[in-house]
Amino acid sequence: MLHHSKTFIPVDYLVEGIILISQLHESVGQTYNMVPEVGEQPVREMTEMFRMLEKTIQVSLEELPYEEWLNRLQVEDDDDPLRPLLPMFAEKVYDGRCQWEMYENMPISDTENLRQYLQDVPELATCPFLDQDIFEKFLSSLGLA
Repeated sequence: MLHHSKTFIPVDYLVEGIILISQLHESVGQTYNMVPEVGEQPVREMTEMFRMLEKTIQVSLEELPYEEWLNRLQVEDDDDPLRPLLPMFAEKVYDGRCQWEMYENMPISDTENLRQYLQDVPELATCPFLDQDIFEKFLSSLGLA
């Protein structure tokens, strides 16, 4: 789904940023968005994540259009771990769209306050993008790498 914002954000980055912002007197009453703005997000981050997963755990994955993937989930293996999430992907809840589709084109707040208050901490002023090192740390924490 091309118009979905699905960006991976390292928890360490979020925690450090939240702690630092919470200690700033000037931050009271302000809002902070630590998620990159849409134009700053990697376009194919989900695809890249699956490629990294293939490489790391040495499993072949097939990229499918959303509708085909959903159809397979509905008719194939009842023991699929994603099966309990099927209602979120399939049941039409509003205007002919499922819950998942409702999140298309969602607005994302700008990051100006974040950049302003964290300009002296450049490693926190912008969110690190998912790369092989970050991904392997994540998989390792799950016991998968």
